[in-house]
Amino acid sequence: MDILLDLRWMVLGRAGGLEQMAYELVAAIAKFSRKDTLYLYCPDRAFQDWLFKSGMNMVLIDSDQFALVPERVSYDRSEGRPSGKLGRIGVVALDGSEPPPRTLKVDLVHSIGGYVHDELLDYRNILTIHDLQHIHLPHHFDEVEIDARNARYLSSINASEAVISVSSFVKRDIIAQYGVKPESVTSIWNIPSGSPTDQLSKSKVDRILRKMGIDFEYLFFPSHGWPHKNHLKLVEAFPFIQESLPNLRMIFTGGKFDQEHPAAKKIRSLGLEEFILHIGYRTPTEIRCLYERTKALVYPSLFEGFGMPVAEAIESGVPVFCSDIEPLVEIGGEAVVTFDPCSSNDIADKVLSVLRDDRLLESLRAKREAQLTRFSSKAIARQTYDLYRKTCGLDSTPLESSRLAMSNGRCESTRHWGRVSERSLRAGKSLSGLVALLVTAFKSPPLAKSIWKAFRRKGDRARSFNGRYGDGWIVPNYREWLWVPEGSKGLILEIEAPPLPHADDHGFWVALQGIELGEFRFAGKSTLRIPITLEESIKELVQLRIDSNFSFRPNDRDDNGDERELAIKLAGIHWE
Repeated sequence: MDILLDLRWMVLGRAGGLEQMAYELVAAIAKFSRKDTLYLYCPDRAFQDWLFKSGMNMVLIDSDQFALVPERVSYDRSEGRPSGKLGRIGVVALDGSEPPPRTLKVDLVHSIGGYVHDELLDYRNILTIHDLQHIHLPHHFDEVEIDARNARYLSSINASEAVISVSSFVKRDIIAQYGVKPESVTSIWNIPSGSPTDQLSKSKVDRILRKMGIDFEYLFFPSHGWPHKNHLKLVEAFPFIQESLPNLRMIFTGGKFDQEHPAAKKIRSLGLEEFILHIGYRTPTEIRCLYERTKALVYPSLFEGFGMPVAEAIESGVPVFCSDIEPLVEIGGEAVVTFDPCSSNDIADKVLSVLRDDRLLESLRAKREAQLTRFSSKAIARQTYDLYRKTCGLDSTPLESSRLAMSNGRCESTRHWGRVSERSLRAGKSLSGLVALLVTAFKSPPLAKSIWKAFRRKGDRARSFNGRYGDGWIVPNYREWLWVPEGSKGLILEIEAPPLPHADDHGFWVALQGIELGEFRFAGKSTLRIPITLEESIKELVQLRIDSNFSFRPNDRDDNGDERELAIKLAGIHWE
């Protein structure tokens, strides 16, 4: 099989548990069959973090440098979707530079980030949905965002042969909210971060915690500061815990709060700055060390689809206290103690009742062993891979373990030094950053090169939009790659004039595959049909370019809030 994994969103440190889920799943599948090719459409920096060895059939398509072009593109809505599923995809440089466009065979697309992107809708798709937060917590979104999410989920589900939910709770939610047939949704748990991996030595844990300035007892809560993570209620509960355990502190990791975050304000008002510490983003190795020494994980989230930290803590043998919401009860089973996340008193009572009772602590450890078997990385990878084959019409087959995968311990150490170098360089600590980068280069030269390239590029990920919007309008410097349908002799561009006075005075220039076709004006017409004959030597992938000498913003005319810079409307592309 030739499988495309859409991971274009995977900017390290930005996606929380979703990033860890994707990393562990791909790493687990990579350890098995070498008969399949996996194309990873993701930033180069994310790809290098997997540390694949040469000889493994893992192929990078750098989403910072290349765009995907579907096998057949039509802007004429009346023509409908192509019959059957597409089997090839084009890969083109975003800036039009080398290397030249190429085409790939694709049997299946797995969209792991929750949506199927527009250019992939007509392929054989598997979609992973992590949660439907916008439905359960609508007050965290505006109406436009809620409508957009619902539309994207529906179009993605309708384009998919199979949907993966990360828990039984999410499966029931998908079925209830979008009317999906139950047999179309498969519940497959996430693989906990670092599962399975080599045991960290006591000296290494001590050394890493000492570097972070941690030499005290603490509770642990790793999470971004999003509202539904409920940091505020945990801060309110902490003084009640500290009354009985005065030497205990609390550690938060993830994106740091701004000064106006409710939890940050509450920490200041209660005078807890010395006892509740937010130490920011941490490497996977540092997170493992924090799990190793914490008294317990306390996870007060109001909403989850899965709850990766709960699974990680169970893997680490750490006592777990978490919200009594359905997904966490499912993931934790009897190995966790639950509380009402809206009650600071209940949070404190549950934590104290166990931490002060050795018998209850021992009981939790025993129950953990039974729950551990459900987090098997091999079983989860097997279930996912079997779904790939079933979707492609193939029977299940034994997975062939690859000896080319790097050992877990070495891989984790290399990733750790890479993340440390990035963190130091971004913080302006050039010397320590370069030292860590040299250590990374010794362990993995490609990873070090990718980190240095990403650091030098810094904020260049964002590019100005030069395509076509969903309503047909294009920008003044429109560029788009098109796949030429087999047997086509030409095409007709249908272009509508902008709603501007004196539109006849405005011109635009059209070029196809670098061949200038001249200047065009509307000359009193509201629509132009521009026929283009294809050269006999034309390739499968061609670039259409339209440059306009004018632009307008709809908001300037109608005060409608539409601040897009537009030129003309590309109403249709008709192949002949």
